[in-house]
Amino acid sequence: MQLSAFLRVPSCADAAQAPGSEWDKLALELQAALQHRADTWDWLERVLQVRSRARVLAARDMDAALLHGLQALSRNGAGAVGAQALCRMLVASEVARALGYGAALIAHLERAALMLSVPMVVLRERMGRVIATQPGEPVAELLRRYAEDAVLLALEEADGDPVWLEAVRQHRVAVSEALPPTFMTSAQHLAVLLRRVDRFCTRMALSRRAPVTTLQAAGGADADACTAQHAGHDPIGAALVQAVGLYPLGSLVQLESGEAGMVLARGRRAEQPLVAVFADLRRAQPLPLNPQLSDTAHPGRAVSALLCADQFPLPASLQALLQLRTPGSGMRAA
Repeated sequence: MQLSAFLRVPSCADAAQAPGSEWDKLALELQAALQHRADTWDWLERVLQVRSRARVLAARDMDAALLHGLQALSRNGAGAVGAQALCRMLVASEVARALGYGAALIAHLERAALMLSVPMVVLRERMGRVIATQPGEPVAELLRRYAEDAVLLALEEADGDPVWLEAVRQHRVAVSEALPPTFMTSAQHLAVLLRRVDRFCTRMALSRRAPVTTLQAAGGADADACTAQHAGHDPIGAALVQAVGLYPLGSLVQLESGEAGMVLARGRRAEQPLVAVFADLRRAQPLPLNPQLSDTAHPGRAVSALLCADQFPLPASLQALLQLRTPGSGMRAA
């Protein structure tokens, strides 16, 4: 069974019955608000309502939220843009908390993370029109302009606070990354963080055939710079590893014991996640096991390799795996 079939994107009709249906419904609502903003005067308010409801779900179970979000990155079906925006928001806010950002700045960051999808929607619409009417228009020029145009569009509906909009405007500008932190505005701090998180999410979306660790997906981060002892060399990279874990939730991994499964929750340390084990790769023909929760902090059960989805059979239900977690399992609190 392929991972795409195991965690397929639900349509509007069956979203309520699918695993993670609350997140799926939010993704569909967010995407609808972004796509039909020209037809509804309250589209920005609807986006911010999705943010508020997403925060409630995340506060209830952040590990489940990150798991659904990271799995959604590679989806191309209904609600894909909305699901990816929600994942970006969740990851960015967790990184910001690890960096010690205050609640007000995190609220700006979350708005900006959701609004990064507006440029993509604008770009798709514009490219569709250009291909139909002006086939000679340079695509590079469209790519250069789309972020600025989308921010201007949002400014028309803004509530007068420019911090998050300026973060959207600047997140594609690398100049801020060269500035000393003490010389950066709040919007520039958010823009640099968003740039790294966006890069991470893009790499994760492409990782199904070639799985990557958080270090590899972080972009510009190396193992030493992202450890707690050397976090000053790359504070955002270190915070990303702390927030998501070394092996992103949803990753398929092999343990030193020879068993294999899916990273289900963050553990006590970044490199020691909780894994739902459901296969034994020591056998010539891997046989599915009854799913069980394994704490990779235990001797002989550390993660030894990342795996691809086609290397062993996957269980039919993500929701069933999530139910393996118990209050005494060692799962890190959200």
